[in-house]
Amino acid sequence: MISRYEVKEMTHIWSDENKFQKFLEVERALLDALEEKKQIPAGTLAAFSNVKINIDRINELERTTQHDVISFCTSITEQVEAKFARYFHFGATSSDIIDTALSLQLRDAAHLVRTALEELIKTCLEKARETEDLLAVGRSHGMYAEPMIFGQKFLSFAAELMRRKRDYDHILQSEITGQFSGAVGSYTILS
Repeated sequence: MISRYEVKEMTHIWSDENKFQKFLEVERALLDALEEKKQIPAGTLAAFSNVKINIDRINELERTTQHDVISFCTSITEQVEAKFARYFHFGATSSDIIDTALSLQLRDAAHLVRTALEELIKTCLEKARETEDLLAVGRSHGMYAEPMIFGQKFLSFAAELMRRKRDYDHILQSEITGQFSGAVGSYTILS
């Protein structure tokens, strides 16, 4: 059974607040990489350490800009000195930020689903053990068939869920990525 906590957590993952928090996480990672490569001045990342997401301000700016990323960037850069603000979103295009942030949201959601799958597998295996001596009438084409052990049904469900869990493990390990290629994907500023 899905707990209220899990529903609340999934709701949070897809909230605007978290979406913009992921935008900020991605932008900070970009600043960190650019600073490490000495493409922007040292201390730039630190200048953004205390910025806050302000949904009201982003929405206010978006009414004028009609662009969520520009509104987000403006709301953030208003909070730092101009000499550092100019390097926020440096070399990136909106898709670099949106797509990578979405990958982070998908990762977090997939972790929740994977955890729920583990619990469901555990429950199916427990139910299989509890019903290993319980006979049930099999069914085929809408008619009764040869008898079977009721626990076998739980084992079948558990086996299918284990396959889905392996799929999630693969996705989490290999398929959730980010990309920073800049405007038109040309890698002219970002390597």
